Amino acid sequence: MMVVISVLIMSALYHTLYRIWPARSVYKVPMTPRQSFTGRAVVDTRDYQISYKDPYPQAYCLPLAYLKRHAGELPDQPLLLVSTNEIEKNMAAKVLRKKGFTVEGYALAGECEECPKVPCMAGS
Repeated sequence: MMVVISVLIMSALYHTLYRIWPARSVYKVPMTPRQSFTGRAVVDTRDYQISYKDPYPQAYCLPLAYLKRHAGELPDQPLLLVSTNEIEKNMAAKVLRKKGFTVEGYALAGECEECPKVPCMAGS
């Protein structure tokens, strides 16, 4: 009985720490409209309801829940993530790295006050 309880506790601890533990080598990038993202793709991992109201320029809108299924639709370039919080950023970076992508940096939503309000340009 103690073995079963220990396994359950270890499993819960692993899944909790997996979400919280930071992704390696993913650094914060300032997102401004004047910044050029040549050679990199911006991926907005926030939910559609949130990203629709506060879009980022030239971003591929692909929420975290859809990354595993639709990661193949992203270009074969280094990626920059736009996320709601640190946990979402960590999970997205880990999923994309498992799929073979290079994640170079991230920005948390709401930090760019001067970004123009343009719709996400998924697939363009």
